[in-house]
This record gives sequence, C-alpha cells and structure tokens, in this order.
Amino acid sequence: AKSLAVRRGLNYAPLFVRIGQSSQVGSNRKARLEQAGKSYQYSGKAIDKTAPVLIIDDILTTGATVEACAAILKQSGHKNISAAVFAQTIE
Repeated sequence: AKSLAVRRGLNYAPLFVRIGQSSQVGSNRKARLEQAGKSYQYSGKAIDKTAPVLIIDDILTTGATVEACAAILKQSGHKNISAAVFAQTIE
C-alpha cells in the first residue's frame, strides 16, 4: 500500500494495527468475518475523517478483511471509504 501511494503521489497512513496472527486459511466466510473483526484495530492515526480512504488488500477470498477494516473505519468516524484488491480466489 505504501509503495503504491508513493508511486501515485498519494498520502499514506497506516490506519490498522494487526492483533495476533490468526490464520484464515480454510475458514468459511462466517469464521473469516469473526476472525478479521478480532484481528485488526484502528491505529488512532490522526487524519481528516472527511478525506477519502482506500483500503488495499492483496487477495480477496470472502471479503472479510476488507469488510472488517471498513467497519473499523466507519466506527472511527470515516465516511468516504473504498477498497482495492490485487487478486481474487476462484472457487
């Protein structure tokens, strides 16, 4: 995410802190949503809550990580949230 922001001339702010190292491999959507909700927290980084935020994820399997991170941002007062992923798993 940081290198993409630098290359595009965008601001970069690490807004999430990972808690623990739980693995989502082999988990169903419900389990992934639960794990993702417990695996990240807002970093507390002070940025303008009205500024657009782009969540970047490497692989989209069920969308649980992106959904959990978006929910954390919404709870923290952010309004303009988008996401980009680089690959999607095929079932």
